[in-house]
Amino acid sequence: MLRYWNYQVHLWLKFYIMARLTPVGKRPSGFANMATFMVSAFWHGFYPTYYFLFFTAGLLSEATKDVYKSRSLFSFIPAILRPFFGNFFSMLCLNYCGILQTALTWEKGFHFFCATWGLVPIFLIVFLFFSRTFGLVKMV
Repeated sequence: MLRYWNYQVHLWLKFYIMARLTPVGKRPSGFANMATFMVSAFWHGFYPTYYFLFFTAGLLSEATKDVYKSRSLFSFIPAILRPFFGNFFSMLCLNYCGILQTALTWEKGFHFFCATWGLVPIFLIVFLFFSRTFGLVKMV
């Protein structure tokens, strides 16, 4: 979803930012991914919630990579429900990011974060911590 949101800007960021941070023949690292999202935040403007928005989008991107690579571990979920869960969690995270984009000021963004208990970014951070610490992808 993030790739096709603004495809031309995605290509520019991919070829001119991410490709320059990634060694030839290697896959982009988490650092290259986050740096690309931070350049995109800078590109969008100087509102403080943009940086939190794109940081959360970077976390979402890294988390979806881990889930996709370890998708065989989720075979206990019935096949008919997997697209529903995937779309539900994707839309939940993207709508959370969309509200952050409209908040603009730090006060409004912090109020929204407190009102939602920061569930989406905290969940993504905790998921990535356990995924990378316990090797969710390596289990597969």
